[in-house]
Amino acid sequence: GTDSVIATVMNFDEHQLFIKNSDSASIQFHAKHSFRYDYLPVDGFTKRASRSHTTEIGFEKSSSTNQLAFNFTYRDLKSLLLDTDKRIEGEQTLMGRVDWNAYWFQRAIRSELTFFTFTGRELKRAFVYLPMAIGKGTHTWRDDNKDGIQDLNEFYEAINPDEKMYVKIAIPTNEYVSAYGSNMTYRLTLGA
Repeated sequence: GTDSVIATVMNFDEHQLFIKNSDSASIQFHAKHSFRYDYLPVDGFTKRASRSHTTEIGFEKSSSTNQLAFNFTYRDLKSLLLDTDKRIEGEQTLMGRVDWNAYWFQRAIRSELTFFTFTGRELKRAFVYLPMAIGKGTHTWRDDNKDGIQDLNEFYEAINPDEKMYVKIAIPTNEYVSAYGSNMTYRLTLGA
């Protein structure tokens, strides 16, 4: 009667359905869908806090001189808690990745390309400018509208050392914003 769930407990149930071809096939593919429920402590009990559905599709083709792989993931997350401070906002995210590796001249030349892209959410940042000793900062302030108030759009990157009087600081907020990103990496290696 006096036991309760501690605030740091975490638990989840996950079930997956998948299809995959043989490992020995020249082109390999897989498709997977998972259902997941996450549990959090609420008022001394563990309750379902969120539900997510994740779908993943991928393939890979390999030969003696080339390897190409692709992976695509989509996730739909929904909160199941109503009036609580532990409620998380629902979100839909996408992620894609392509990897290509090639070898030439008995592997004397190796080419590697990786590209990925994603969507999601991140904490919105607010910026403030703090005064520093002259020459120690990165920004300067110009009163563009001549009102004597330091508005955020009146700070500029300083060029001259005597103008470097403020430093720009990012402060996280409690608000989330949509985020999109991508990255491409290419490497060419020459060997003997």
